[in-house]
Order: sequence, then C-alpha cells, then structure tokens
Amino acid sequence: MSKNGDIRGFFAKGAPSRAPPPKASSASSVSPASPPAAERAHQPTPTPSSQLSIDLPSSPFTPQKQPVKTPLTRDDEIRGSDDEDDDSDSSLESLGELLGRRSGPATYQRPTALTTTPKAKRIAPNSFHRSPLTLQQQPTHKFDLKSLIKHARQDDATEQSARRADELRVKADQEELEAGRDMADKARDVFGGEDGEKGDKLARAIDRTVGDESRPRCYFFALEDEAAAAGAGPRRPFPKKAAKVKPWTLLQDSKTRDQMFIRGMVSAVAAKGKELPDEIYRWILDEICIEENLQLRNQYIRSAALCCDDTRRLVDERQLYKMLEKIGGQKHETSKQKFELSPGLQDPYSRRDWSPLRHFLQLLAEMAPSLTSKNATSAVQLLLRLSLDPVVDRAPGVRAEYAKAMVALESALPAPEDQWDTCCKKICNYLYQGVDQVTQRHIATVMLPTSTPRLADLQRRLATVALFDDPGLGAIHPDESVTMQDLFARLGAKDFRVRHSTDFDELNALLSLFDIVLDRGSQFGRAYLSTTPLPPPTPQPRLAPVLPTPASSTSTTTAASTATTPSPRSEAEAAALFDADVDRLRAHLKALHDKIADNSLVSSKVAKASLDGMMKRLAFTVRSRPPPKSSIFDEAIYGREKEDAHLPRQRDFMKKWSAASKGGGVKKDEGDDNEGAA
Repeated sequence: MSKNGDIRGFFAKGAPSRAPPPKASSASSVSPASPPAAERAHQPTPTPSSQLSIDLPSSPFTPQKQPVKTPLTRDDEIRGSDDEDDDSDSSLESLGELLGRRSGPATYQRPTALTTTPKAKRIAPNSFHRSPLTLQQQPTHKFDLKSLIKHARQDDATEQSARRADELRVKADQEELEAGRDMADKARDVFGGEDGEKGDKLARAIDRTVGDESRPRCYFFALEDEAAAAGAGPRRPFPKKAAKVKPWTLLQDSKTRDQMFIRGMVSAVAAKGKELPDEIYRWILDEICIEENLQLRNQYIRSAALCCDDTRRLVDERQLYKMLEKIGGQKHETSKQKFELSPGLQDPYSRRDWSPLRHFLQLLAEMAPSLTSKNATSAVQLLLRLSLDPVVDRAPGVRAEYAKAMVALESALPAPEDQWDTCCKKICNYLYQGVDQVTQRHIATVMLPTSTPRLADLQRRLATVALFDDPGLGAIHPDESVTMQDLFARLGAKDFRVRHSTDFDELNALLSLFDIVLDRGSQFGRAYLSTTPLPPPTPQPRLAPVLPTPASSTSTTTAASTATTPSPRSEAEAAALFDADVDRLRAHLKALHDKIADNSLVSSKVAKASLDGMMKRLAFTVRSRPPPKSSIFDEAIYGREKEDAHLPRQRDFMKKWSAASKGGGVKKDEGDDNEGAA
C-alpha cells in the first residue's frame, strides 16, 4: 500500500497487495505523481468549469493530504499552458459516468411568478404609471355651464338664507320689545295698587333693560323698501347732440362710450383744459349715484372733478340735493322749515347699499376746491343735515368719507375774518332753525371733524349756540362771547338739575356741549389780567389835619388820584383769582356728579364719567398750577364742609405739645387726659 494511498484500499477483498509504484513523470513536469487506478476509482476526477454543477456522490469523502510544493525554476514548463498540449483533462469522462450512477438532485430554482410583478388584466393604451399618493386632478374646463349654473344656484340660496336670517332677527327684536312693554303694562296692572307706585318702579326697571327707542330721529333718506327708495324714475338718456362738438365726438357711439370712460380717454382730455359740455356734465352727475359699474363710476367722478369751470357754474345746492334724491334722499326746499322727525328705529336701513353715498361724498371732496364760497357754504349745511341721520355713523365707510368731504369744503370757505364770521353765523342759524331739540343739535356738532383749526372754531360756535340757545353767538368767537361767569350761570339752570324725572340723554348732550365750549379753559384767564381792575382802597382815618403846602398839595392830589383810579392786576393776583373760580366750577360739577344715582342705566353712568373727566381736566390742565394737597389743618377746598367735633380739641392738644416740646418737657394739665389727647 502506497504511502499516500487511500485507506479504503486496505479493506478491499483479498489480501492487501502493494501497488506498483507510479510511473515517473517527465522531468519537465513539476506536478506530483498521480495516484494508482484503485485509488483513482475512489477519488473524484477533476472536472472543468462546465461540469461543476454535478453533485458529488453521497459516500463519505476523506480529504487528501496536500502535496508539498517544490519551488519552480526558470527552465520549468507549466503543463497545459500551451494550446498545443494534449494532456488536458477536458477529454476525461465524468466520475458519474464511470461509476454508472445518476447525478444528484437538480439545483432549486425559484418560480418566476414569485419574483416578478403580476401584470394587470386590462391596461389602457398610452397610459403611464402614477403614484397612488399623487392627487389626481380632474380636468378643468374653460366653459362649464353646468358648474356655473350650480354656483349661481348656491349663491342665490346663500343670499336667501341670509335675508331670512335678517328678517328673523328683526322680527325677534320687535317681539322682544313688545314683550317687554307688555310685561311692563302687566306689572303696572298687577302691582299698581291704589297709587301705582310699585308698578311704576317695576316698569321703570324693565324699561332700563329694554331701552328707549321712542326718541325722535331726523332721517335724511326714505324708509321704504330698497327698490322703492332707490327708484327715481327712468334713467336720463345720454345727450348725443352735445357730443357732436370736438373733441367729444368719441362719446357718440353708445357701444364704445363706456370703454372710453373706463380707459381714461375722457379724463385725459379734461385734464388738458377741455371743459365738458353742460348737458354731458349734468348727465355725468346724475349717473354717479346710480351707476353700478365701479370702474365707470370712478371715471365719472374723476372727469367731473377735472372740469373746474363746469363745477363752478353748474354745481349748487339744488344740484347736490338732486344727486342724493336718486338714492332716496330728501328733496330740495327753498323755504327754511324745520327738519322732519320720525320715531326712532333700531335698524332703519338693514338692506341698503351705501356705496353710492360714499361716492357722492368722494365727489364732493374732489370738487370742493372749485366751488364758490356760497356753494361751499350750502354744501356744509347739506352735510350738517345729513349728519343727523344715523346712517353716517353706522354705515361702514360713510363716517370717514364725511370727514374728508367736510375738511375739503372748509378750504373753500372764505378766509378773511369778517367773512368767516358771517359764514359761521349762516351755518349756525341753519342748524338752529332746523331743529329745536338739544340732542339733535348735539349730534350734528359732535359729528363735525376738528382736524383743522377753523373746523374746531366752527364746532365751538355750534356748541355755544346750542348750549346758550342764542343764534347770535355764532358770529362771535367763543373766547370773546363766553366768560367764566356765563358758565356758572348756565350750570345753575333748571335743565342741569338732577331729579327722578331727569332725561339723562339730554343731560349728556348738555354736558358734552359744555365740555366743547369750555375747551382748554385757560383762555378765560386772560380776562383776569386787564379787564378786571382792583377795587379802590379803603381810606385810612387821619389823627390830625395836615396843613396844605404847595408841595404837599401836589402829592396829596396825586395820591388821591392814584387811590381812585383802578389799576390792573398783576399776573400772580390774576392767576390766584382764576384758580379760585376754577375750583368753584369743579365744586359745582362735583355736586352734580354726586346727585346722579349709580343705577343700572347706561346713560347715567355716561353722565358721571363725563363729569369726572371734566373735573380732572379742570384740576390738572385748566388750572394755572395743580391744586395743593389738603390736610386736617387746611380749610376745605370744595366749599365749606361740615367740621369734625373732635378737630378743635386735637388742634389744642397739638399746640400745647409743640409749645411744651420747645420748653423741654410736656406739662400735663388737670383737664387733659389721655382720652382727650387721642
């Protein structure tokens, strides 16, 4: 048995025989000797790479011992390195064929159905795959009549529901008001008794929660339905005859007329100094308040404002009233009459669109620099009457446009002082003759803006006329027509007294007018310097007659003349007298403030807050210096107060204590005790 042979050959049939030694390979071969045939039979035959997939037999296999590699020399030839050699093992048969056995099991391969994505049953032509997370947008149509009809129906349904909600809200408010009044009537019947005192108290308590809606209001616009209020007859046709004159021939064609206005062609021509014909200008003024197209309406305003000469000649009080009449406004009246008053309503214009009124005020502000003084004064009077309507304060955007129009009209009023006084007197008389109620005059006065000095002056004049009920005060500046004594006299009138039957709305209006007339208050201090002289000094009795001498007679005459001639006060004396009168005015206001009961009425709380604000302003703004701090040793500032019974005793104790402390000790009297010292 060879040294390197397989051990299994030892257990072969028969006695073990030693195999002949293998043939030596050629000298040029460097590979080890091949094993014998018997050993080769049990050893695997090397196979090429193409046969590596054949499985080995299941018999156990013992790994061979690796031969010792001999180092190669330069002259050694590697076997099988040339293509010409025929000693390649590729021609040998496989071990499986020699042994006559079948090859092992085939290599496992996965089915293709598990490793590939199944195809869809139906595939749309020219389709591409999309991510399921991507939002699939629906195709948009440029003109989809069905969707437009659907949206229009939805808008109509939304508008109808909003109208129904408004109607239900108004109906609920009316029912609540009627229920409160019915409850008050039932309370009077149930708790009336003989004198009805309890019923009246309960009814007044219920009226506080319901509110007072019976106060008359001056409505400028009609209270009918929107269509009836805005309908002022058919629209005036465009005057084509007036458009035959160049350069206004571009307005002859009715199809392109609106586009000429919208594109600014008319305003561009008017900006170059070309005045519109009178008929076309009046037609534009009539269309401003009823035109629904916003762009067209704005161009109408711009074109009319650029025609300065037409504005100066054609725009007057009658034309302004005619424009507002298109949207339900009052008609122009030549005779001076009282303004019509109507019962108050919570929401008189619930469905009205006030954009035409805002554009009218915008047009008035644009045309103001071109108006004459007379027409500007008439426009101010028109705005004062318009301000009595609650729409100016409640409608969105109207209050701001009203203020802008009033400021623009103020610049067109006459500038000289005498003409300004005449203009103010005319405006104040217009409001004084139009309404008699103080509350209505107060509304128009408060609505007037005070952003310019002349408008602030006009507001003070209107407040002075309304407070003192004298139309002649409108022609005089309030600093010259009103004094501190006039304010004292006005506070002592009957309408400033607080009783159980006091109308707090009217009292609030009077207090607001009083505050406007008072203004800074410091302007009344100038009268204490020069106009109020010192009283003549009292003569002192002489002990013995003095003989007259030429020199002494001259001095005596001079002294006598000095004693009888009044001399103006100094600044310190005038300031002291002025502060004393301011303190008296504060005392009157404080007494009025304390008489108002702090009940649940909102109007009474507003009155107390107004009085409190005026008192603080008088103390820290109007007064020449802040009021001094008071103590128990000072006299009362706000009049003569009730003196404390223990105050004289405490003063005596403090005097004795201070005198004793200077002497070096406290001396206790028999009548003094600790209780009295306390």
